[in-house]
Amino acid sequence: MNNFSSTLFSRTVSPVSRSVVEKSNPLWLNQSCIQLLKYWMLTITFVVLLIPGALGQNAGKGNGFRFYIFPGFYSASTKQDLLQKNYDTVRVIMQAFIDNDKDSKINPDAVGRFCDKFYPEVNAGGLCIVDWEAQPFNDLRQYDKNDDRFKAAASTYIELVKLIKKLRPNIKVGIYGLPFRFYNPTQRLVNSQDKYEEVLAACDVIAPSLYIYYTDEQVGQEKNLQYIRDNAEEALKYGKKLGKPVLPFFWYRVHPGNKKFGMQPISKNEMQAYLKCLAAYSYQGVKISGVIWWEGTDKTPAKDKNQFSAQDMRIIPQVNRDSVLVNYTSPFSNNRK
Repeated sequence: MNNFSSTLFSRTVSPVSRSVVEKSNPLWLNQSCIQLLKYWMLTITFVVLLIPGALGQNAGKGNGFRFYIFPGFYSASTKQDLLQKNYDTVRVIMQAFIDNDKDSKINPDAVGRFCDKFYPEVNAGGLCIVDWEAQPFNDLRQYDKNDDRFKAAASTYIELVKLIKKLRPNIKVGIYGLPFRFYNPTQRLVNSQDKYEEVLAACDVIAPSLYIYYTDEQVGQEKNLQYIRDNAEEALKYGKKLGKPVLPFFWYRVHPGNKKFGMQPISKNEMQAYLKCLAAYSYQGVKISGVIWWEGTDKTPAKDKNQFSAQDMRIIPQVNRDSVLVNYTSPFSNNRK
């Protein structure tokens, strides 16, 4: 029992221990009843306020949970409305603006062109995520942190983050996919030894990927919720240690690696259950700060090298992006403070 409840309890029952003389006084009885009624009303109020949070009915509301969206995908009216609420914009710098000749080395001129195009003002702010899934990215995943190949890859990413920060000092920078997502304990080993601490320490935010690999139909919803909790915990460990906000990438389509359901839209109810889980999950008092709402592409994977060839020539169901964003995230939407 906490101090509040123990004090409340003792004050509520203490009149019972009064002497018989005091109890025989009608005035005392009236005052005692009034005090007792006040405390019970306070108790009821406290419980009513506590229960919605405990049940997670308002998870994501009023706790700083934000959505980061890619502005080019939505109508002007939708953007205007959402950006007055707990939504902000984000941009991703990909290989074409990092390593345009694909030699796994940073091209400073290309990075400069990206900054000039999307952040034309030197003092511009905003969120920018590095999505460079080339050889250095694979080396981070594959090798032990004491391996020279890992060290070289880590140094390359740190150099890139520092370059962006040098060109645009007010931009907040993160790296997509770190720590690496996992679905089972064996896959989790790729994140062992706190191996990404030095790289993530150079960033302003931590931006892992939390795409849904399997449908609830395939594995059951609880399995997917546990996947979300496990990966959120992995990222929040770094977030707590380094003092960085965690903003996972989240997508309303099934990961294209799923041979049966890849690229299929996830239902609104399922997505809201996942978001509720993310918004409510806490690791040692630290919570997810929000999600980066990925849009991806409408191309078939056969035409888009960023997708998986296993989904060759799949017909991708089209959706109204504005409608999905607004309707799926509405329970978590609140006015900007």
